[in-house]
Formats: sequence, structure tokens, C-alpha cells
Amino acid sequence: MTTDRRNFLQSSLSGLVALASVPLLGGVLEGCQQVPSAARKSALPTEKLSDRITLITGAPGNLVALSSGDGVVLVDSGSSELAHAVRASLAGERVRTLFNTHYHTEQTGGNVLFGKEGAEIHSHLITRQWLATDYYVPADDRWVKALPKVALPTKTFREKGEMKVGAESIEYGYLLEAHTRGDIYVFFRDSNVLAVGDVASPLRDPALDWYAGGWLGGRIDAMDDLIKLSNDQTRIVPA
Repeated sequence: MTTDRRNFLQSSLSGLVALASVPLLGGVLEGCQQVPSAARKSALPTEKLSDRITLITGAPGNLVALSSGDGVVLVDSGSSELAHAVRASLAGERVRTLFNTHYHTEQTGGNVLFGKEGAEIHSHLITRQWLATDYYVPADDRWVKALPKVALPTKTFREKGEMKVGAESIEYGYLLEAHTRGDIYVFFRDSNVLAVGDVASPLRDPALDWYAGGWLGGRIDAMDDLIKLSNDQTRIVPA
């Protein structure tokens, strides 16, 4: 059973549920939830997407991990309170490369742990700018403190990039103002697995972070970009 990428991506614009055509996304959660202290260091549920790529769920959303034989390439680091649980889900392998798909705390909370352990952190330039300064969250009427230097992205880009890790070609690129102003995708080309952050979701229409520059026109353009990038066999993983 494969992902119907066109139905999935187009449903992200209309808010229609497409669970039947997106089998690997059952672990997506609606947002951060209270985590019992006993579960914070226990391994999270995982699913193999290929012989070298694993889906980690409940962090509180989805993370994608590539095992290269020389460490892990991880897409998003989960919430801070679940960082040790994420690490426990990696079968003892060290995170050498970490991608942040955008600046939200559910995707960047584990940066401190993995940054201290030596991970090279990649993001869009604008995502790093958000993480490097205190910012206000209007919906919650609160401020979020900047991440410490060790948790900030050390490699940034503006449009696109690529790398070769073991046998896997990895492509990553900017999705202009699709959910925030700094969204990216990460495409594991050889395994045909595409991580899209919070730009798309099969469960609900993703929130537009208008305060951070996300808007409907940006999301429409992003869906077009992702449809062109993928094919009918692509496994699409939202955060």
C-alpha cells in the first residue's frame, strides 16, 4: 500500500481527512500532551519505512531517522521533555546530523541534548533567526526564550541543498511561507521518503503561523512543490 501523495497534499489545503490513503501517519498527534515522568526516557514507538529509515512517533509528532552505519540523520528533535525518549529510540546510535523543519518547540526541543552530543544541526536561515532570539506567542500570551548556543543550527541555507550520507542521497529545500517563514522539506531520495514538517497533515488542516509569516498562498505553492518532487510511491511523513 503506497501513499496517494496528490490526495494527501491537496487535502491539506481543504482540511479533508485522508487517513485511508496515508497509512504510515497513524502516530501523528494533535499537539503537545502532558507526558508522564516515567515515559520521558522510555523508547518511543517506531516503524521501519525502509531498511535504513525509521519513523519515530509520539515525540509528540513524527521524526524520521536514517541509520547510515556512522551515526543517525534525524529530521526534527521532538519536544524537550521527550528528548531522552527520542535518543532511546535510536538503538544506541549517535545523532550526527539533525534537521529542523521549522522553529516550533515540538520540532526543536531536543536540540539542546543532541547539540551537546555533537550533532551538526541544519535549518533554514530564518528558522535559526527565530531560535536565536526570544519571541512572543500571541495565542498563548507568553514569551519563549532563545535556545542556548549549543542548540542553534550550525548549518543554514536559503533555497536548497543536498548531501550524501552512506548510500543515501538527501535533498532539502525551502517551502516559502507555507506554515512559518522558515519551513523546509527533507527528501531521502534513494529510499523515497519525504519529511514535510507541519506544512501538511492527514488529520487536520495545519495551523498557519501568521505571526511567523505563514499564509494560505505559501501553503498552496508548497503543495505544488511537494507534488512535483514526489511520485506515487513516495512515503510522505508530516511532523
